Amino acid sequence: MLLVTVTFISASGQWYYDKYGVTDIDMLSADQLDQALGDTKSDLGKGGSFALAGGLFVGIGFYTFHEGLGEDPTILEQLLGSKFMGYTYIICGSGLFVAGTIWCLSDMGRLAQIKNARNRNYGVTGSLNISPAIMPVGSPQSLAPGITLRINF
Repeated sequence: MLLVTVTFISASGQWYYDKYGVTDIDMLSADQLDQALGDTKSDLGKGGSFALAGGLFVGIGFYTFHEGLGEDPTILEQLLGSKFMGYTYIICGSGLFVAGTIWCLSDMGRLAQIKNARNRNYGVTGSLNISPAIMPVGSPQSLAPGITLRINF
């Protein structure tokens, strides 16, 4: 499971390069960031749906395992039995739940990244941004600490 998580997160690590062809998220325009924000919110809903479906399958599996097949089981359910069907539902549901959770976590990280880039580069009118910086002073080899002040109007 750890291998799947690491692979999934590293595959989507620089999503903006794959989609927009830039190597830094700060190079995206405001429209591109807005589009990426909408796409990410949509993907977050899809991941949540997978996790919810997985949770429902696990619940159905536990019910089937403990209570039996019900009044009108299918031929396959009759052949395999309630315990096997319960285990099958639980295993499949667990897989869906894990995949949906990983998908949601990845998209929540992307959502925060997009919002930070949006606020950093295209601040709200009337906002003030103060941040630490290292600035060149005098000769090319000299650096000094300082602060940057950005006022959006």
